[in-house]
Amino acid sequence: MFPPTPTTSTPSGPSPTGTPSAGDAAREKAAARAIEAIAGWLGLPQTEFSIGLVEVVAWPDACLGVTRPDLACAQVVTPGERVTVRHRSGVSYEVHLGPREAAAWAAPFESTRAIASVDLAGGVVTLQAIAGNDELGTRHRVVPGSAVAVLKDLKPGDRVRLAVAYPTTPGGMPVIVWLVRAQ
Repeated sequence: MFPPTPTTSTPSGPSPTGTPSAGDAAREKAAARAIEAIAGWLGLPQTEFSIGLVEVVAWPDACLGVTRPDLACAQVVTPGERVTVRHRSGVSYEVHLGPREAAAWAAPFESTRAIASVDLAGGVVTLQAIAGNDELGTRHRVVPGSAVAVLKDLKPGDRVRLAVAYPTTPGGMPVIVWLVRAQ
């Protein structure tokens, strides 16, 4: 039997006998893992999050369907879950889970920008649009889960590729999921 595709979800609710099924236990474990991951990445308490949806999926690669320019992914079908986690502010985040506690933060937006300034102490990166509008905004917040190894080496004018997620508070700065030098 083939694993479900990324658009397939498993049925929810108790089994016909009224006792929790193995699928229910797996969904609960996935939900707990996703909340733990996103809360840690954002540096917020787990109690501020709830689960929106848990789907069983077969990711197309070992990176759990989340591509980054600085990572190579084995092209192997990988079983896992796609979990939508909601912050109490109403903002939703997508967490991709895989085997052996693997987790990836799926950012809703990616773009190439130029560095205007980096405030390491304040955890703020100010960016400039390279061409066209600046729909992502200019100021972005670094959080504990941000993958930004190159941050300390960046200078104004350097081109970067980044992925961002919605802020947890209305009017807040978008959150950097990952940021790498643009090639």
